[in-house]
Amino acid sequence: MTTTRSVEYPDLNRQRTLSSNSLRGSCPDPGYLARRLQAVTTLRFWMSTVTTTHADYRPLAAERVIAADTTIRIRDRLPSVSDAEFCSGAEALGFSDTAGSGDPHSLGTAGPSACGPTVRTVGENMTESVVHLPTAGESVFDTYERIRQQGTVVPIELPGEVAAWLAVSHQAVSEILAGDGTLFSKNARNCPALHDGTIPADWPLRALTDIDHMLNKDGDDHRRARKGISQAFTPARVAALEPRIRQITTELIDDLRDHNTEIDLVSHFTTPLPVRVICELFGVPAGEHAQIRRWATTVVSHTSTGEETQTAVTEMIAYLTELLDRKRRAPGDDLTSALLRANGENGLADDKLVETLWLVIIAGHETTVHLLGNAVIALCSHPEQLAKAQAEDRWADVVEEVLRFRTSACVMFNRYALQDVTIAGVDIPAGAIVGWYAGVGRDLRRHPDADIFDIDHDHRDQLAFGRGPHFCLGAPLARLESRIALSTLFNTFPRLSLACDPGLIPHSPQFITCGPLTLPVLLDTAAN
Repeated sequence: MTTTRSVEYPDLNRQRTLSSNSLRGSCPDPGYLARRLQAVTTLRFWMSTVTTTHADYRPLAAERVIAADTTIRIRDRLPSVSDAEFCSGAEALGFSDTAGSGDPHSLGTAGPSACGPTVRTVGENMTESVVHLPTAGESVFDTYERIRQQGTVVPIELPGEVAAWLAVSHQAVSEILAGDGTLFSKNARNCPALHDGTIPADWPLRALTDIDHMLNKDGDDHRRARKGISQAFTPARVAALEPRIRQITTELIDDLRDHNTEIDLVSHFTTPLPVRVICELFGVPAGEHAQIRRWATTVVSHTSTGEETQTAVTEMIAYLTELLDRKRRAPGDDLTSALLRANGENGLADDKLVETLWLVIIAGHETTVHLLGNAVIALCSHPEQLAKAQAEDRWADVVEEVLRFRTSACVMFNRYALQDVTIAGVDIPAGAIVGWYAGVGRDLRRHPDADIFDIDHDHRDQLAFGRGPHFCLGAPLARLESRIALSTLFNTFPRLSLACDPGLIPHSPQFITCGPLTLPVLLDTAAN
């Protein structure tokens, strides 16, 4: 008796049935062809468990299933494989050559295949689909939670139906970060889909994958680019910023005192503070701060069109080129001037310095804006933890717990598998786009009480800022800035509360970083 499992394709309005019969016959190395197919197509759906009756196959934890209407496009990318071999390999993945012609155009919905692995079902008529990141109508954090429940490394679709893999467990993320430069590359030239037409030239996220800054470099190229900025961004220099950060924070807090009714904390505090700090740090004049924020918001948002993103990148690069010229003519006590001085021995060209500035200025404030917003929501939603932080001056622990519980820098997706690799038991094909979720502090496999917000949690294995050669350079600044901002805010307004249910607070739609778009609060200034 044949047991079937239905896999629903909502976007195709049809179903295909996968058979769990023992499959017979022979085909021209279907395992090899399957890997070739996996490397060039959009990964859509996968089976929960796959076993095999053939001694030469090994059990696969995540065999991919490819939508039938994509096979012709895949076929065109495999000119060295004959039509007969292609059809045999496709049958190994569950498609049937209904006409028996050996023509890829005849591949239809799947029935019993002539060769390939045996499917072991986990239930009858189960349906599942690849998660779209982001998913329309759903909170980004809810989408990540859905992905996290599906496994350790999960196939997803990025905007534009771009296939990728996302690591969502602590173990998987640790393995990926440990493989930087050996198993994974940050350089887009190692992603065939970015160059063979699979991913269109106007894909908006190319602004992040294609620009030649240090986050997209490996090995010596990365070390050379990082050395220049790290010399200008030393821990001692960051620590020296504390008085100025406190001063900016106090100025913004003083402006809040006059508000006796509901106020939006995003526009009045959590956004202007990081923007002012990073802009002052790099010598950007006050009148130009707002434009920096607008460019950054356009670049990181998946809702921006390719044209809008490219325009924002081009304009910001032109602005930073001019800023570099200004600082060369009249250096000051800022990091742009320090970067120019440090570059004397590194010898980076001006365009490389500008790309480094572009990266650090955007990353240096975007994530902190959302980190502060997420922290306020978490503390107001857990008053006992807020009281503990106020009574015991535990603001450093608050920052670490927010990074663990609701990190603002969510996904880093610009890594590419240099070879077929297995991560946390899941096979990933060479050339695949691989991302990792920075919110793995919520991994219940690692922390049984991970879904509880508690500043007493052990934060020694924090991965929110990454690990290894690409560890976030701005981590010390983000931690210092957040600690000062939160302590000053809640010590000045100890009875600050949300003005609405936290579930009603709108969050940014982008999936790379995430936090509240608005944050209505009641300051209760009368209590002060």
